[in-house]
Amino acid sequence: MDWLLELGAQHGAVLVVLAVVGLLASGFFAVLAGLARRKVARTRTDLALLRRRYAAVLASTSDGMVLQTAAGQIIDINTAARDMFGLDGQDYSGVLVGDLPVVLVNAQGQALNPAAVLRHTPSGLSRATAPIDAELVGIARAGQPLAAARMVQVISRMVAGGGIGSPVILTTIEDMTVQGEVKAALERSELQFRVAMENAPIGMALVDLSWHIIEVNSAFAELLGTTREALVGYGFADVSHPEDREQERMLVQSLLAGHQSRFSLEKRYLRADGHIVWTMLDVALVRTPNSASDHFVAQVRDTTESRLKSEMLAHRAMHDPLTGLANRTLLQEVLQSVLDQPRRDRVAVLACDLDGFKAINDRYGHAAGDEVLVHVAGVLRAAIGARGTVARMGGDEFVIVLQDMESERVAFEVATTIHTNLKEPLRLHRRRMVVRASIGIALADADTMAGGAPGLLAAADAALYRAKAAGRSCTEVYDTTMEVAGGRHGLQAELQGALDRGEIALHYQPFVDLASGQVLGHEALVRWEHPSRGLLLPGMFLSLAEEMGLGVRLGMHVVSEAVGYLARCQDQSRWVSVNVSAD
Repeated sequence: MDWLLELGAQHGAVLVVLAVVGLLASGFFAVLAGLARRKVARTRTDLALLRRRYAAVLASTSDGMVLQTAAGQIIDINTAARDMFGLDGQDYSGVLVGDLPVVLVNAQGQALNPAAVLRHTPSGLSRATAPIDAELVGIARAGQPLAAARMVQVISRMVAGGGIGSPVILTTIEDMTVQGEVKAALERSELQFRVAMENAPIGMALVDLSWHIIEVNSAFAELLGTTREALVGYGFADVSHPEDREQERMLVQSLLAGHQSRFSLEKRYLRADGHIVWTMLDVALVRTPNSASDHFVAQVRDTTESRLKSEMLAHRAMHDPLTGLANRTLLQEVLQSVLDQPRRDRVAVLACDLDGFKAINDRYGHAAGDEVLVHVAGVLRAAIGARGTVARMGGDEFVIVLQDMESERVAFEVATTIHTNLKEPLRLHRRRMVVRASIGIALADADTMAGGAPGLLAAADAALYRAKAAGRSCTEVYDTTMEVAGGRHGLQAELQGALDRGEIALHYQPFVDLASGQVLGHEALVRWEHPSRGLLLPGMFLSLAEEMGLGVRLGMHVVSEAVGYLARCQDQSRWVSVNVSAD
């Protein structure tokens, strides 16, 4: 500061002022220069950051990007675009896009001018918000067929300079190969599905979430006796049998609720002609990739024939093949069912056995005997109407189960009707024949139901044998004085064990020469040495043995015993005759 005071003393105040002003100006410009240097440095830093970000964007995107001037000179091209075009690593800045060493083709395989493709923008548009014009082209590599061209989608748009530069064209190239492959695979899959659906031997349908038909195949339309066009848009439940719709609806709701992914249901459909077809319906719920419900796929197999066969087999298992009546198994189920009901005291059982049926078989043959059995079955059916069940237990034995408010009166009424109708002559082998029957009745009460269904049957059986003993062709009602064990059902339970215990024995009746008094041989007569009933004659158990399938075993037993007797006999000239089952 001393030099400034000295200057002022020598030259006055004016010079001092000028010196001060000069000093201040020098400092101001120095400050400005510093600020400018810092601004330039910051600008360079920002520009470098922008360049790094720009380079990162170009490098990270899977789409090819080409930045070019409005005249078509390349400003920048990223790695993805180089890979798609098959370009080397040289610098293509300033090169016209039309001069790039790349072959572009259209969908028909025709070569295209790269400049026309890469520079194409919507005409007259220069704003960044201009609509996109997309073109699908193929990039053909040298030495490869045009069919192997890599499909890309080219999108170019004019980007304005924002007042600081000339507009440029930004071109993006998206590889459509994967999308094309996915689309082609989807189209193939859809085609395969439709071919399979149309040629499937079973009915198939696509159904929307409201359970309406979207599409069906010919097999399903034929199953319902209509056309595919008539079914589209139709409610899937509307073609179902009314009795099956509620169960079907509940299963569909279960699918939508996520409780299950598919269901199977045996159900009925209504054909256009009104007939019913039995089917097996299989339904699966199809979901979208995000697990949302989309639609149903239904498969419908016609099971009418197999169901009829199944019903036929079930009928055969429960019915007599000759007469069509219920068999022993079904009768026992029916009887147990009615006895399980609250008013089981309204039940009556009638056991019916033909009189002299064996003589008919022996005289006219089994075919004639079958005609008689069929005739009797018709008489019994007509006698009970809808009031009960008729069963053939085997041989010529029938059983009727009645359930009525007045079971006792109705039982006698039915028995009387049977006797009356059997008096009508039956024409058999050009002869008129009258068939008669004995009937035993057991009414459900405390005594007869003590043994359940078997006990009631045994009681009716005991009454039947009382009727036969009383002269046949009559009716007897069970009472407690009758020996139930003497009934056929009681004997059946004991006959199997009788063979095992050796209770079936042979008695030998001699054949004698009256002139000489010499015994020529013997006839073997089978007897059942019952432990409580004494000696039972063949008429009491032979028919039972045949019904139970023991006829052959019994015959083998008789032959074996007779051979043993001959072996023990001292007289070699004697013989033994035996009667065995024709089976």
